[in-house]
Amino acid sequence: MIVTTDSMQVRAECVLSLIKRCTALRGSFRYSDQDARALALNNVIMTAEGAVMTLNLLHVWQTGGTELGRQITTLVGISPTTRKQGDLDRGCRSMSYNARFALLLICQFQIENCLRNIGRELGLGPLIGSGFYKTAKAVVTSRLGLSADRLDTLMVAAMIRNTLHSNGIHNSHFGDKTTVIDGVAYEFLVGKKFQCATWGHVAHALEGSIGVLDEVFNHPDVIGIPDPMFDQYVWEIATDP
Repeated sequence: MIVTTDSMQVRAECVLSLIKRCTALRGSFRYSDQDARALALNNVIMTAEGAVMTLNLLHVWQTGGTELGRQITTLVGISPTTRKQGDLDRGCRSMSYNARFALLLICQFQIENCLRNIGRELGLGPLIGSGFYKTAKAVVTSRLGLSADRLDTLMVAAMIRNTLHSNGIHNSHFGDKTTVIDGVAYEFLVGKKFQCATWGHVAHALEGSIGVLDEVFNHPDVIGIPDPMFDQYVWEIATDP
């Protein structure tokens, strides 16, 4: 789902669509919580739920009336007695910005880690130190034989993340790139500001990546990986004295 809007409530609905996609995939396999595949989905869901909470809070802050708005203003650390005109708008923009890119970064990291774990189980080695493109290509297209457009879809969220290194400017030795996910075009132009990083675009790109994970999880070779699939962090937590 993608809607470009200033409404915090509608933005939350875009993220809820991502949560529903992950929940459906998790339910179709019913991996144990110790499995690396379940871990990735659970962490994406948890991160997205946090984003929805933030957006719902901002919606109430903007629309909840004088008294409720004053209470939230105090809770977030802006003194009602000293606040200046525009503090509410700045506060909402700041919290929305931080939550949006936290959603992007944490969810993308979970997808990357999941693919590395799968690659290890498929005999590709640990893939530690490899960039996401090399990891995704090794697992998704080279080993599992999925189509190249699946790799392109996976790369959209990663490329949005990479623009953060240059304050929103797309810089890549791959050059210009346009990828369409379920009818939505993401256009990356070298040396230009990336224009598709709204809440709706971020959630939609991540939902596209979860769709690719669905295909990966359904591949016979990945289905054959026993539950629980090993994850280093889960193992260390389980064995911590």
